[in-house]
Amino acid sequence: MTPNGSWNMGISAKTKHPDEAWLFINWVTGVEGSKVWYEGTKNLPARLSTAEAFSELREYPMNIFVQQSARFAKPRPVTPAYPAVSEAIRLLFEEVGLGGVDIDEALARAVQKIDEGIAQIQ
Repeated sequence: MTPNGSWNMGISAKTKHPDEAWLFINWVTGVEGSKVWYEGTKNLPARLSTAEAFSELREYPMNIFVQQSARFAKPRPVTPAYPAVSEAIRLLFEEVGLGGVDIDEALARAVQKIDEGIAQIQ
């Protein structure tokens, strides 16, 4: 699985300028705006057409990231408990991959942390 997403955009229900906010979001997620966004942030673009517009993203090694994202990326879970999920998985990978901890032991701890995170929001 490849990570997907970094920044999200939305319009607050309390904004005094919803029309202007929509115009910005529509532009920055469109063809030209996403090019400007990539140039300024270097975040992989969500649009393949944007990635194809930059030679650095069509060439090795960056093309690997574009290809993997296009083929295998999955959105993160939509849950207010996501910080707990993300932290538990990060610790799981560190414990097993770097610390040599038994995978079943580390996985049990990760599940417990995720369950605790979900319980806190309910």
